[in-house]
Amino acid sequence: MLVLAAAFSWAWGSHGSRATSSSHVLEKAAMQMTLGGGVLIALGAVLWSLGVSPGEVTVPGVIAVSWLIVVSSMLGFTAYTIALQRAPIPAVAAYPYANTIVAVVLGIVFSMRH
Repeated sequence: MLVLAAAFSWAWGSHGSRATSSSHVLEKAAMQMTLGGGVLIALGAVLWSLGVSPGEVTVPGVIAVSWLIVVSSMLGFTAYTIALQRAPIPAVAAYPYANTIVAVVLGIVFSMRH
């Protein structure tokens, strides 16, 4: 159910991003990332209240999240926003499928290193 809600909200946000008053790509990306960050902070607060402690955080986990913030979020999301402005939505909608394949392949490659 959570996966369906995430897919729906992503599609809704992608479609709605064309209707915003801002025409600056980085401003749109910043608005979307701020809203997404707010949702994740709320989710984190709920999980923490359910007993997930900060002591369970590991150094490799922090490195992985840092990589996702810098590469995936900032560069990837800005490129995605530019693509939304210049390409038709159905063409840009293929992004989640390609991203999933790349993530699985990278996961396999990195798991073989250990």
